[in-house]
Amino acid sequence: MGLGRARLLARMHEPLSTSELAAETGLALATVSHHLSRLRTAGLVQASRDGARRIHSRTPVGDALVT
Repeated sequence: MGLGRARLLARMHEPLSTSELAAETGLALATVSHHLSRLRTAGLVQASRDGARRIHSRTPVGDALVT
């Protein structure tokens, strides 16, 4: 796993939107979106809708990698 993806996964101790993750990590929005897509494909992150926002949280597998 790349450093950017690891930073995002570690930061998701609470559900956050893509833009919140970008602001908190200092990564570009497009970069965060790309990393989140890869993390979802790997089964480490799940996403849900909150109106127009997409909220991301770790799966149990993602939690196990961080702790």
